[in-house]
Amino acid sequence: MKKERSFVVLTSTGKESFIKKTLLFSGNEYTIKDELEAQLKSIQEELEREKERIDELGEVNEKLKHKLKEENGGEQEKSGDQREKEAIIAAGERDREIKKLKQEL
Repeated sequence: MKKERSFVVLTSTGKESFIKKTLLFSGNEYTIKDELEAQLKSIQEELEREKERIDELGEVNEKLKHKLKEENGGEQEKSGDQREKEAIIAAGERDREIKKLKQEL
């Protein structure tokens, strides 16, 4: 007595793979089960590798964010110093103009 079963399996790329087998009640069903378990294990291993890769990329991303933050912080300090210098120069120029106007009066 044979029974036909269809299985839908997701492959490692996420595509569906249809497996259609004719099974005997005597024991071939376990062969299909083992085959599906092997595919599942393979997919789980690939998923674990991808998770590790994502974790590694996350660490690199954090390092780059930190480095960028340090670089931007330095530029902001320079910009602040530059603004202070410009303010001092502008104040000096105003003082000179005021002195000139006082002398003219």
